[in-house]
Amino acid sequence: MVAALRAAGAIPFVMTATTEFATGSPFNPRYGAVANPWDATRWTGGSSTGSGAALAARLLPLALGTDTGGSIRVPSCWCGTTGLKPSRERVSRAGVAPLSWTLDHVGPMARSAADIAASFPVMTALFDAGLSAECEGLRHGPADVAGLRIGVPCGWFTDQVSSDVLSNWRSALTVFETLGCQLVPMPQIDVEPLHKAGWTILLSELATYHEERIDRAALFDVGLVHRLRQGMEIRASDYGRALQMRLQAQETVMAAMAGMDLMITPGLGGEAGRLDTLTVDVDGRNVPFQDIISRNTMLFDLTGFPALMLPSGLGQHGLPTGIQIVGRPMDDGLCLRAGVAFQATTSHHRALPPRLEVPA
Repeated sequence: MVAALRAAGAIPFVMTATTEFATGSPFNPRYGAVANPWDATRWTGGSSTGSGAALAARLLPLALGTDTGGSIRVPSCWCGTTGLKPSRERVSRAGVAPLSWTLDHVGPMARSAADIAASFPVMTALFDAGLSAECEGLRHGPADVAGLRIGVPCGWFTDQVSSDVLSNWRSALTVFETLGCQLVPMPQIDVEPLHKAGWTILLSELATYHEERIDRAALFDVGLVHRLRQGMEIRASDYGRALQMRLQAQETVMAAMAGMDLMITPGLGGEAGRLDTLTVDVDGRNVPFQDIISRNTMLFDLTGFPALMLPSGLGQHGLPTGIQIVGRPMDDGLCLRAGVAFQATTSHHRALPPRLEVPA
């Protein structure tokens, strides 16, 4: 992917931080925690920590990330930037150290959906004339979303979510209505077993990849070691059943989206989590990171459907919140079109962390 960008004229100039092997704790034992530019006591979200922070701090216009349970979309949400987890295998994973070869995705992170649209066609593993034409159109004219049917989910995607995140999500849906979209209530999806299957796959494959190094566990991040131990305790039969659930997950989401063009969910359930407690504030309840971070994102790693995270406003603590635009397989361009249209009408993606604002 880097080679393709370089060939198109991009200038790679920095390697940013990540949690260890994309699954360690926020406190990397060698480099420390990546603080959120909006509030240094808060985390960026992971695992693509440095990419999210660098974009929010306006150090660069485009960054790369990997996404296995949400690692592009989580820092995009908490840092107030925009990130696309592409359709499964649409972008090459060549050269990427695997976390979970069944779930891993590589994708772009930027300040806006328009910036992603300008660069995404050269990132794909195979040239796609249709995608290239659609993204080129987004650079030179308004993004027309009139007539799109937008699925509005309930249940799992809204249950563990703070009231301000929900309020900003509903306001975003209203914006899409004003743009000519039709909001369609979705049937409730039983996400919990699918979410658990995704984690079973991730932990099993993580342990398989690192098993030969487990005798050097003392050198690893403690968060990574914890997940390695979890993965090594999973039975082969449970891993096999989790893999079998991928088709069920794809069929379930496709059925729920029948007659709809896109689904729009809330992003993460709360504003950026606190580094001192490793918790997220959900209407006064301190909820552990693990219960929030991948809750609304893992399903789309399991299914491989494209998902775009973008800012939806600020929460009660003045930190970014997000929405997630989900499409059917290979509808990455449609997700970007909806994102560009939304950001042409709103200014959430242009908001700056307080310390970057120029005094009047």
